[in-house]
Amino acid sequence: MLAVAMFALPFVAYRNPPPPFLGSWSGEITMWIQISLILIVKTVATVGGRTSAGSLRALNELAQTLSAAGRAMGPVAAGGLFSVASGKGRMGG
Repeated sequence: MLAVAMFALPFVAYRNPPPPFLGSWSGEITMWIQISLILIVKTVATVGGRTSAGSLRALNELAQTLSAAGRAMGPVAAGGLFSVASGKGRMGG
C-alpha cells in the first residue's frame, strides 16, 4: 500500500492551470481530497503493518528524534537566512 501511495502522489490534481491529462480531476477541492486520501493510505500502510509493541516503540522514538532535530535546527537555519537576506538587502515583502 505504501508503494501505491508514493506512486499516486505525483498525479495529484493541480489548482491552476489544470494540466490537459487530468481533465475534470482538477480544482482546489479535488486536490485536497486526493492529498488527504493519499496521506491516509500512507499512514495506514506505514503504521498499520507494524503490530508489535517493539516496532511501534522504535517508530515513535525515531519520530521524536527527528522532531527534536528539526526543532533544534529550525531557528539556526532561519537565523542564517535572515542574516544573509539582511546582508544582501533583500528584506521586506
